[in-house]
Amino acid sequence: MLGWLAATLTVKEDYGLMFAALGVWMLCDAWWHAPATDRRRQRWLGAGLAGFGVAYVLLAVKVLIPYCRAGHQVHYTRYFGKFGNSVSEIALNILSHPTLD
Repeated sequence: MLGWLAATLTVKEDYGLMFAALGVWMLCDAWWHAPATDRRRQRWLGAGLAGFGVAYVLLAVKVLIPYCRAGHQVHYTRYFGKFGNSVSEIALNILSHPTLD
């Protein structure tokens, strides 16, 4: 399974967010529905997958892609130019000013 995870992440960096969402779902499912014997393992697996997914996207967008593009930001920052010029500025402006048009 880890091989498929690694292969998927080589296709597009955003897929890490899908794995993070899957991890959150696993964590919630273990909290409410899993049998008592499986809960602890599933919680750790879900939390680990969620954390890894977010960490991978941040690593790819903030370090790996700019490194491979000679310091240029990831290509989709220009789509959100009204929010800022870098991934950090865009994220900060969207989170701190949700009504910004």
